[in-house]
Formats: sequence, C-alpha cells, structure tokens
Amino acid sequence: MMVKYDLMEIKESSKTRIMEVSRELFSMYSFSQVSLRDIAATAGVSPALIIKHFQSKENLFEQTVDFTVSSANLFIGPFDTLGRTMVHETLMAPSTAPYSIIRMLIVTSGEEESLQAIGQRIKDDHLLVLQRRI
Repeated sequence: MMVKYDLMEIKESSKTRIMEVSRELFSMYSFSQVSLRDIAATAGVSPALIIKHFQSKENLFEQTVDFTVSSANLFIGPFDTLGRTMVHETLMAPSTAPYSIIRMLIVTSGEEESLQAIGQRIKDDHLLVLQRRI
C-alpha cells in the first residue's frame, strides 16, 4: 500500500522545526556562534532547505524573533504613563525576557547588522500593538 504525503504539510512541518530549533539555538548562543549547519543538523534537515525557506541566516534570525507579546505587555497601561512604563519595563526586564536589552546584546554579540534587524522587528511589533490599541 502506498502512503500519500501532503507536500504542503511536509513543507510546513520542516519550516516549523527549523524555526523552533533556531529559536532555541539563538536563545542559547550568540548570532555569530550559530551556523546554518548547526540549525540544520539539530532540525534534521539540510542547510539548503533552510536557505530555500528563509533565504539567509539573517532572515531566519529576524523571523525567529517575536516581540508582539512583549509589546502588548509594555503597552498594557494607560497612555499617559506609556513612556514611563516602556522605559521601566525595558530597563528592568530580566535578562531572559525577549525584550531585554541585555539579552539582545548577548544574542547579537553587539553585531550592528543583527542589532538593526532586531531593532526593526521591535519597531514593527510595537507599531502593530499600538495600532490595534488605538
């Protein structure tokens, strides 16, 4: 008996696995310490498949970072204290929080390109949350 596989399901499954592994590795090691080969080996896929799905390590990194929940937490209070709350939450966040400045510096190793990518993602996620709230 032949087993039929849904190609879209297989594609999404491997993409999801790559994203999960990437999040794990990027949270444990800096951007420069994680290679596509590391991600591929851990996810059980080829480096070429990662490139096919994400085009580059930088793009994959940007897609694994999600500040939407963090942004929602930052902007949960009244608008008149928004700036104060945001500064307090950002500066006082535990180093394990996804929006922690310390965590961002560790994960990116202070690399300009990675910092810019994360900065853009934070900006986009903050704007998304604020647009929903307004």
